[in-house]
Amino acid sequence: MTGTPQQRNQALATWISKSGRSYQQVADEVCRLARQHRPPLNAAPDSSRVSRWVAGEQPRGIMPDLIAEALTGLCGLAYSLSRADIGMAPTSSGQGGSRLPWHPDAVIKAVLDMTRNDLISQQPDPEGTLLTGDDLLDAVRPWLHQAPGDLPQPDRPGRIGLADVEKIRATTAAFRAWDNQHGGGLSRDAVVAQLKATAELLRHGRMSDAVGRELFSAVADLASVAGWMTHDAGRSPEGQRYLLLGLRAAAEAGDIAIAAHLLNCLSRVANHLGRVDDALEMVQLAQYGTRKLPAGRIRAVLAALEARYLAITGDISGFHRAAGAAADGLAAASPGNDPEWVQWFDPAEYHATIGIAHLLAARHQPGLVRAAITMTGQAIPLRPAERARSRAFDHIGLARAHVLAGELDAAGNAAATAIDIAGGVASTRLADRMAELDADLAALGNDPAALQVRDRLRLFL
Repeated sequence: MTGTPQQRNQALATWISKSGRSYQQVADEVCRLARQHRPPLNAAPDSSRVSRWVAGEQPRGIMPDLIAEALTGLCGLAYSLSRADIGMAPTSSGQGGSRLPWHPDAVIKAVLDMTRNDLISQQPDPEGTLLTGDDLLDAVRPWLHQAPGDLPQPDRPGRIGLADVEKIRATTAAFRAWDNQHGGGLSRDAVVAQLKATAELLRHGRMSDAVGRELFSAVADLASVAGWMTHDAGRSPEGQRYLLLGLRAAAEAGDIAIAAHLLNCLSRVANHLGRVDDALEMVQLAQYGTRKLPAGRIRAVLAALEARYLAITGDISGFHRAAGAAADGLAAASPGNDPEWVQWFDPAEYHATIGIAHLLAARHQPGLVRAAITMTGQAIPLRPAERARSRAFDHIGLARAHVLAGELDAAGNAAATAIDIAGGVASTRLADRMAELDADLAALGNDPAALQVRDRLRLFL
């Protein structure tokens, strides 16, 4: 256990003082927790090591979590101290990245720390860093071969059954529907609070192993909604961390399908932020992990995303192949075999996704723009009325395709409809897509029809 010397850790010194314990007593409690860890940790700090921590030495691995847990107990607190509370703030990889151990206790602890800090701060994390490239790959690769660990030992009375898990899943489905209709900004805090409460059940509740795995799966799904809403609210680094924690929960559940969904969300976040290489890596990793699942919506949605990313890169033959695989997967879908979270990938979503993919491919092969207009237009009447954000995206995509085709009157009509729909949705992603449409129109210079549409967009933006 070595660390890089830094300035004095005043936060740690303060909490040790509040505990009323000596450095040796703090070290003894940390040692006790290390022995209880599964698997047990070979850590034996003494008073001199605690003194060096206070002086600024930064311990590695999960030792800061053990120190925080030790001080929580020694101070008799009703809530759990986090790394940040004791002056050992986690890096982005520490909250859902590649350094967090893949075992149940660490996953539960990380979810509880992140949700509690999120609910207390009510502000975006100013230190939030998005994982990209190799760092992101290192954070997600282990899910392919990670075996679920032993469930935590319960410490409270009361038993949790499958009926309780189903209630949590029903609540998650309701949150997902609300997000689709109104955007992530309006109910994000409620989802984060539900995620925290569900993780508390995993930490303290009594349940069979089968129920425990189902509860981990429910945590993974809740984390996917929390992560997506957080991203939609313009807080992408924090959204990514929720999704990465969800992936770890999915690994503990042994749930390949929900893990694929989390990778699907991670890929969409990366693509929205212009990291198409990362997006393609995420979706292809998900495709490899789900290769043994039967054909259906899961395979279809991953293929549709792959088509989109290949279209961006200009791989037109790969784009057509992936688009065909998406159509085949959707044709083979059976509502009874697909989980709730993937039911949204219906014919409307298929046509919209592949329509946008044709638009992106048309940047490299202009003749594809007609297919973009046709497919996106086919999505619009199929889209359920309650999916307001998606309906706005459909009309933005149609407007952009008409701009590329030089049909500015049609583009103006589609943009006006998108603006009308978007007015009732709290989503920074909608504003970003509107800005992309504005950029397409700006490329046309002082064309009167383009300027007229841009005037409408400015009022919205």
